[in-house]
Amino acid sequence: ELILFMKMRVKFSFPVMKDKNWYPGHMAKGMRLTINKIQRCNCVIEVHDARIPFSGRNPKFKLLIEHKPKLLVLNKSDLCDPQRIKESVNRLITKGEHVVLTNCKTQFHSSIKQVMKNITDIVKHHQEMMIKVLIIGMPNVGKSSLINALRRHFIGKGKGTLVGSVPGITRNVTSYIKVSSSPAVYVIDTPGIMIPSIKNSEVLLKLAAVGTLKDHLVGETVIADYILFCLNQQHNYK
Repeated sequence: ELILFMKMRVKFSFPVMKDKNWYPGHMAKGMRLTINKIQRCNCVIEVHDARIPFSGRNPKFKLLIEHKPKLLVLNKSDLCDPQRIKESVNRLITKGEHVVLTNCKTQFHSSIKQVMKNITDIVKHHQEMMIKVLIIGMPNVGKSSLINALRRHFIGKGKGTLVGSVPGITRNVTSYIKVSSSPAVYVIDTPGIMIPSIKNSEVLLKLAAVGTLKDHLVGETVIADYILFCLNQQHNYK
């Protein structure tokens, strides 16, 4: 009842962030190795956090893979408002994106099948014996979790790559990891690669709020305050 009499903020005062190194050395190395691998792959999967479908996607990825078949996987969709994410997906589709919503937290979720179906659809004219897929994306969006979910679902095997709840677990470009036998599909995991420069404070806070940036780089109190503001704006008081 108290909530009814509280005056909620209608505007968030974004703090001025000091210029920090959002692009450490292992990311620069990862980007160079990723560029070398692109030509050897038949398609690319960009994994992004479904809670921020338009914010923080690395523009360098778009330039690197513009001539390759591409699938956008919006992971962690179970954490989204169903109506909001549906509207976001429709917007992305109208822009020509191939989009799949996934929940890799549940390793045998039905969305994992949709990822494989879309892979085979977008490379249907592929003539080689096996399909090679490059997995790219920002840190901590679930790239490794997607690979492990595909492996469990299609070949009944466990982890092919390490996962964690903080960004930066994968620090190197991996060799080919088998995720399916029929069709034969192999993937390459890559380290999460940040945008080299983040000028927009709102984008920065969105990335921090979903765990793409380590908390201490932005400040735990600032992140918590921004999350509270967003929940109040959505009238989510649970």
